Amino acid sequence: MSKFYYFVLLLVASSLVNAQQDDGVIEEIVVSSVGQKTANEIISSIDIIDHTSLDRGINQNIGEILEKTIGVDNAALGRAVGQPVIRGLSGYRVKVLENGLSSGDMSENSGDHPHALNALAISRVEVLKGPAALRYGPFSNSGVINMLSEHQLIDENTQSGGDILFGNSSVAKENSVHFHSLLRSGNWFVGLSGHKRDGKDYKIPGYEETEALHAKHEAEEEEEEEEGHPHEEEVRVKGTAKSTALDEQGLNFHTTWLGNNNKFTVFLNSSESLFGIPGHEHEEEEEEVITLDMERTRSGFEYVQDINGFFNEFSFNSAFTDYKHGELEGKETALSYANKAQNIRMELAYGSDSSNGVIGYSFDEDDTTIGGEEAGYIPSSKKSSKALFIVQNIERGNLLAEGAIRLENNELEAVGAKYSKISKNNNSFSVGTGLKLTEEALLGFSLAKNSRAPSISELYAEGKHLDAGIYEKGNASLKNENSTALEVYYRYSSDSFSLKASYFNNDFDSYIYRQTTGAKINKVPVIQYKQQGAKISGTEVELNFAPMTLGNFDISNSFMITNISGELNGGGYVPRMPPMNYQYTVDAMSNNWMYTLRYRHSEKQDSLALNEMLTDAYNRVDLEVVYTTNFGMTVSLLAKNLGNEDIRNHTSWLKDKLPEPGRDYNLSVQYSF
Repeated sequence: MSKFYYFVLLLVASSLVNAQQDDGVIEEIVVSSVGQKTANEIISSIDIIDHTSLDRGINQNIGEILEKTIGVDNAALGRAVGQPVIRGLSGYRVKVLENGLSSGDMSENSGDHPHALNALAISRVEVLKGPAALRYGPFSNSGVINMLSEHQLIDENTQSGGDILFGNSSVAKENSVHFHSLLRSGNWFVGLSGHKRDGKDYKIPGYEETEALHAKHEAEEEEEEEEGHPHEEEVRVKGTAKSTALDEQGLNFHTTWLGNNNKFTVFLNSSESLFGIPGHEHEEEEEEVITLDMERTRSGFEYVQDINGFFNEFSFNSAFTDYKHGELEGKETALSYANKAQNIRMELAYGSDSSNGVIGYSFDEDDTTIGGEEAGYIPSSKKSSKALFIVQNIERGNLLAEGAIRLENNELEAVGAKYSKISKNNNSFSVGTGLKLTEEALLGFSLAKNSRAPSISELYAEGKHLDAGIYEKGNASLKNENSTALEVYYRYSSDSFSLKASYFNNDFDSYIYRQTTGAKINKVPVIQYKQQGAKISGTEVELNFAPMTLGNFDISNSFMITNISGELNGGGYVPRMPPMNYQYTVDAMSNNWMYTLRYRHSEKQDSLALNEMLTDAYNRVDLEVVYTTNFGMTVSLLAKNLGNEDIRNHTSWLKDKLPEPGRDYNLSVQYSF
């Protein structure tokens, strides 16, 4: 803990030095929140990842892209799956949206299921934390990740254009291609994009298993042999992460009419992928590879209409998703999921610049069918969620205020005589206020009460979950997960630098979590869902310096540090809490060249939940060089994990069985027109 406060003091000291040396200007970004206010004028915290940054992450999953954002960690399960973790929370507590609506896949159901959308088809990502997150669900104590497609950002200034992008990753011999085009004719826009990505098993610096887990396995094997149970000698894998190959592709189409006071869009997306599921026991050389075969088709339409009167805008957003995936053992389908989802959102915006808000209704329905030889893991089900919500912003002089209320009803009907229909009301609210100390400084706090209904996995799981490599046991007696969240923050923005600092505390009276019991069924580890009080708290500090001129270079620096802890009431730690980490990034620009050096340090995690293993600290260095020509071509070389470190993230359920990729050289070439 002392290192944390020492590092904060260094940040403050360095900010004073740079404030005297730099005359640059950091432009405030207008975010797509209620009222279209600037970042310093809203209570909720918003981080934005632009299209350029997304293109440069051509060989990365969503978790890898977002882990550079403060307060966000990556719970990776190979190259294909990267589950974002916001302030120590993940799964059903963090919502990944596609244009404001649920993606209709099974990613929330388990950490080994990917988000079935392509980051390259996205034009911008917004990470929203605070009261405004209640607009999308009971997430004001965690956060919402909204993936915005191109058609969401079309306005009267949008012109025809496009690009084609090629990428190669050395660590997995992976090749990627992406194309995008937008044609405008008067008020009509037509967009088409597609991608193809394929790679082999990725390379790692050492062994798949940690030394601690390997020693544990050897001890268990010796004990079994002493009891008269002969055991096949374990094959310890080194140098390559087995079953991490992937092959994915997709197409995205939209057409938009932009009128003087309205906008109408129709879209159709299709994607499919086949990738390995890593982290399983390898007791025999020829053990069959476990893979996941996924397909998703998504269509819908959006309509926005300006109106006169108390309400000034009406919007309607819909999506209809047909999703399926099979978990394959060799060529046999051991478990299959099929989900048909409907998602609808209607909103009315009202008010002026000083007092504005939005009132809305959302409806989500999922009809999920489970099949295959191991279909007993969770039952087929039908679930629905209906919600009314209102978000209100008020500005009076130097005082800002934001409030939100969400009234939600959730119904779950599992297939089977032993299951009864469940209906739960989950009401949440959040309030926040901020005081402008000066034109540059804002001090504020927010308070939220959230209620979340338990999921079908948490309630009814009972059986081997093949791709996760665990035996899950649900808990039908689980009640609503209720929490009270408090955040205090300080923001400062000047021509020289910007500073964001916050302290947050989430107090759960009924936290639902997965506990590793230590028992095994047919050699498969048993995971039990439990519920008890818990407290998750932490501190975030982010410091960005405006560019300063040094010779022929414009140099900018940024620092980021996060420290989170999670404790269960009555003793013990919350599982899979990220350790303290900090990151330093320096960018240097000169004419057509840009150089980026990023250093990330993650402390060891020794605040362990029951049956968890220690995760070692690591240092990661990434270096990127980008050259942009005068005729629309950009060439980028990104070297990731230059030190070839054995990197394991404590947030991942496979962290003891699967490290992150080793040294990786990513080359990309983009031509824009």
